[in-house]
Amino acid sequence: MAVVDQDRGGKSGAGGAGVASPRVRKIFMRCVWTFWVVVFAYYFGNLHFYRTVDCTVVGAEVVSGGGGLRSSSSWQGVNTETEECGLVFFTKMQNEGFDSAQDLADELNRHRGERLRFRVSYLYVGHYTARAVELEGFPIRG
Repeated sequence: MAVVDQDRGGKSGAGGAGVASPRVRKIFMRCVWTFWVVVFAYYFGNLHFYRTVDCTVVGAEVVSGGGGLRSSSSWQGVNTETEECGLVFFTKMQNEGFDSAQDLADELNRHRGERLRFRVSYLYVGHYTARAVELEGFPIRG
């Protein structure tokens, strides 16, 4: 009778620990590439594509946040509540003619009850992220 030592030459024991088969590596790399393609497509889509939605303004308010304990950065945005679209959120303030987020919120509040055309991100996740709102026929960028 031959005695077979199962700790040698097999996949059991300490000799085979941490070594993935070529098939597992291939599946892992496909998952990593798929993840990066999805992330790139999401950000590229948000930067270069938008759609328009027509919504009736209920009210607008400035919201802000801080960077927390490790960061000194802060941000400001404008939450715009609408009847048809729910929350429309301006995250970036790059307006000519508006010095602050409060100025944009005040302008939106002047148009309460009016139906405005918002340019929003193409991808919808939870609430609309606005890029611009058209007031008096021209877009005001957010």
